Amino acid sequence: MSYFDLFTKILFPSLKETLVMVFFSTLLATVAGFLLSIVLTYTKENGLKPNKIVYKFLDALINIIRSFPFIILIVAISPFTRLLVGTTIGIQAAIVPLTLGMTPFIARLFENNLNEVNPNLIEAAKSFGASNLQVFFKVLVVEAFQPWLPVVFCLLFRYWGR
Repeated sequence: MSYFDLFTKILFPSLKETLVMVFFSTLLATVAGFLLSIVLTYTKENGLKPNKIVYKFLDALINIIRSFPFIILIVAISPFTRLLVGTTIGIQAAIVPLTLGMTPFIARLFENNLNEVNPNLIEAAKSFGASNLQVFFKVLVVEAFQPWLPVVFCLLFRYWGR
């Protein structure tokens, strides 16, 4: 087999499959992590809608999933992957554990960025009569948005470097 055949028949198709898996798992994990961070930020002790039970449950769930080694996570959720995708082998099947493995990391990073927003800005928005939804999307997200893009790239390099 020549080097040209090696590149065109093995390397380039595998590279394409890898990029597809990385793209879709990152996209799905970022959306799911953002939604989890919204719930965590809303329900924390001094959040917009404090709910100790929901916060403690999600906090524990995120910490548990983050502590799983990735290869064990793949095996542990293989029945769920088969149920969701129909197989445990292939590109689509790999996206499921990659997404579930990355989501808690992204949620925690987004939550930390949201928690770093100055509480005085939140108080000022509330004093002007903003609803909780307006406070979240017009104050918290806007103030915490700038560090998110580097955080996602940092997480990608950290997670894919395992």
